[in-house]
Amino acid sequence: GIIGEMKAIAKAAKKRAQARNIFQRAQLRVRKIYAHNYTQAASAWMIALNFACTIVEAQYITSAPEQHDAPAAQTLDRLDLLFVALSALELAVNAFAHWCRPFLRSPW
Repeated sequence: GIIGEMKAIAKAAKKRAQARNIFQRAQLRVRKIYAHNYTQAASAWMIALNFACTIVEAQYITSAPEQHDAPAAQTLDRLDLLFVALSALELAVNAFAHWCRPFLRSPW
């Protein structure tokens, strides 16, 4: 009956879960963390802050090109490098969490 089928499905699911290797278990853990609302919100804020810093940098460079070596310009350059590094890290975590087909098929 239905209960027997459900027990068989549950048993098969448990067997599959136990058969996962360490890579698959780590990937599942990272995927859950990556998909969490807090992680997605942090990623969105990083994009927004990067955009704001890029606007400030563009305005600063066009308004005072002779001060490109000033401390403010150096700070903006460092922030730019930080955002590049954080974006690369986010991309690597996303690639690991959704390896490989779901990551490549995502329009983002």
